[in-house]
Amino acid sequence: GHNPPAAAALRKELDAMRSGSARLTLVGGMMRDKDASAFLRTVAPAADVILCPEINNGRAFTSEEFAHIARKTGKTAIVSLNVSAALDKALDESHAGDIICLAGSFYMLYDGIEWLKKRS
Repeated sequence: GHNPPAAAALRKELDAMRSGSARLTLVGGMMRDKDASAFLRTVAPAADVILCPEINNGRAFTSEEFAHIARKTGKTAIVSLNVSAALDKALDESHAGDIICLAGSFYMLYDGIEWLKKRS
């Protein structure tokens, strides 16, 4: 969800899913023609940390660019080599009940699905 209504819907769902001391890791990235600042202002408050992978698309923010925007929300933003590396890090640092959310660009979705397939 990179548009304002999608970001608001995602935030509502993340807030509803979270309970107790559950930690939420957002793995996110977007295309440069999208309003990453608005998306992150809406969604980032629900996250404990934001992992920012490189997206294999010339139109995308680099991981460094996206992390810079994410840090403006006051959250910790960590650059990752790619979506798989970001998801590996998120999983390695998670505990039972924690939430990992892959959001922003559909261009990350294929990599996220392939990462999941390798674990099933």
